[in-house]
Amino acid sequence: MMSGTCGCAPASFSAARAGESGAVSRARAVSTAPRRRTGSKMIRCEKPKPFISRRAEAVTLEIADRCIMLSTRNLGRKSLERMCSLRVGLTVLVVALAPAVSATADQTPPNVLAPTALERQFETGAPDLPRGINPAALRDFYAARDFEPLWLTPGNPRARLLIDRLDAAASEGLRPADYRPADLRADLSANGDTQTRAMLELRLSAQFLHYARDLATGRVRPGTINPNAPTPEAPLESESLLRALAESDHPADVFDSLAPANPAYHRLRRTLADYREIQTAGGWPQIETGRTLEQGMTSARVARIRARLAASQDLTIASDTPDRFDVQLTQAVQRFQERHGLEADGIVGPKTLAAMNLPVASRIAQIEVNMERWRWMPDDLGQRYVLVNLAAQEVELIESGSVRLSMRAVVGKPYRKTPVFSDEITYLEFNPDWTLPPTILRQDVLPELRKDPGYLAAHEMTLYAGWSANAEPLDPKAIDWSQVTPKHFPYKIVQAPGPRNPLGQIKFMFPNTHHIYLHDSPAKSLFNRASRAFSSGCIRVAKPFELADALLDGTPVADRLRPALGLPEVSKYDAYSPPPVWKRTLIDRLLAHGKTTSVRLSEPVPVHLTYSTVWVGEGGTVHFRPDIYDRNRSLSQALADRPVP
Repeated sequence: MMSGTCGCAPASFSAARAGESGAVSRARAVSTAPRRRTGSKMIRCEKPKPFISRRAEAVTLEIADRCIMLSTRNLGRKSLERMCSLRVGLTVLVVALAPAVSATADQTPPNVLAPTALERQFETGAPDLPRGINPAALRDFYAARDFEPLWLTPGNPRARLLIDRLDAAASEGLRPADYRPADLRADLSANGDTQTRAMLELRLSAQFLHYARDLATGRVRPGTINPNAPTPEAPLESESLLRALAESDHPADVFDSLAPANPAYHRLRRTLADYREIQTAGGWPQIETGRTLEQGMTSARVARIRARLAASQDLTIASDTPDRFDVQLTQAVQRFQERHGLEADGIVGPKTLAAMNLPVASRIAQIEVNMERWRWMPDDLGQRYVLVNLAAQEVELIESGSVRLSMRAVVGKPYRKTPVFSDEITYLEFNPDWTLPPTILRQDVLPELRKDPGYLAAHEMTLYAGWSANAEPLDPKAIDWSQVTPKHFPYKIVQAPGPRNPLGQIKFMFPNTHHIYLHDSPAKSLFNRASRAFSSGCIRVAKPFELADALLDGTPVADRLRPALGLPEVSKYDAYSPPPVWKRTLIDRLLAHGKTTSVRLSEPVPVHLTYSTVWVGEGGTVHFRPDIYDRNRSLSQALADRPVP
């Protein structure tokens, strides 16, 4: 029995309905063309290969198939062959008429793109795209929307918005030239041919993804600056980002969502605009070098100091005697010094003068570098977290976006830099002993032991045969320390809890591969210094008891700790009353107990070790800090060296 159709449904049209591209359809057309068995032979109906409008082809061939279907019932082999020939003839007619049909179809409004033209462009090949943009991801996005354009639509609203944002990329600390907005604007204004418009559509998508990636995750990967730097969160997913823009009724909101959400970033963004205004107005004057100036002195240089401080709004009061160093100027100098991490003595000496004479362009570059660092940070720092700013040598406890507690800190020396990373504080250790890290053993303790084996006893330290938990204690005087080298130091040294222990009375633990933690310190005088990079890598905090009290707030007291705290043992009646929670008086009791004790937090608290040499306080005060680890220079150079894609 013969069926009622020829069986030659156009392969490309069938494939198109199945979601395949025109290129895939045509590649498969010959090999998959249906065959109809008639007697002992196969009749193969092949359609011509030239490309025509898929819609015109589909409609015409569907009409042909319906005509053939009505005509082939009860026909013999020869008649059937004639019908197939008729079908091929109709297809040839479609090919002949294709230019006229295509010309009509391509008569779209200026700068609007037909889906067929965009699909054809993918078959021809995507344009040169910025580094890191995946052409396959672009094609998948457009294929999922039947190659409907995203940008070249009536009025081009998204395209114009994108180009405006690319033009204004400098406001985000980015480099507009990286995204070629002038070229895109010129091509959008020109009414190019179909292929040119298709290329423009793809370039707009590519530059959008390029801009989004730079704004959200940074222009430079942290690993290019420091191989040990933490890897940022997963990169943006191109299709999802394009889809979000396509589905949004408010595309500007999608653009706004790309930048880091943290208020600290947006305060820097506003500060960048302010300092660019200062630059446009001519910057601030340079002050000649000379003798140290202070209150009560008169000098022509004082007038320039006034102008310099007025430009940065540290001085807002004019004076009838501009050459005289009066009390108002002293207060303005102190404000400047506080903002720049200098000793706030109100005296203009060499360090203060050097900070004043740094050009506004250098401060702008410093702001841009620190905005880049914020792009490396996690989107969600936590509802409650500890923020360590190594450059500022300060620690803050943030709750619900506000600073609950702030304190000074001592951080790693320039040759023992504290690393940048994020982790979680999980427990506190009271009355800690101190296991000396390998770096200190090799570089600090070994030289002392070579001079005096009694060094350990004098510092209440114990020497162990190895690093295992059951290692035996050893007598330091029984070892020939001249034969021990920094590369071969197999011993462990532990200092007992007590007032001489460099960890003080509390450790804040977030176990990590760097062996870094926060802790108390008996060397309280160091917190009064303007520059506090004195540690071997760990962070000493000026207010350890206040920080412990805040972190333990609401945490129940473990039953095992009741005896040490002087609390009654658990009885059957305690099941009907809430357990006691930690408060400052209980912390003081545990410290007085004297034994090393760990207390686990009810919930881990994120801790972020950062390096911000510029930040803006909640009140709007802009703070700058010296680049103690020389990290700004390398990052600034990497940003400048990145080639324009």
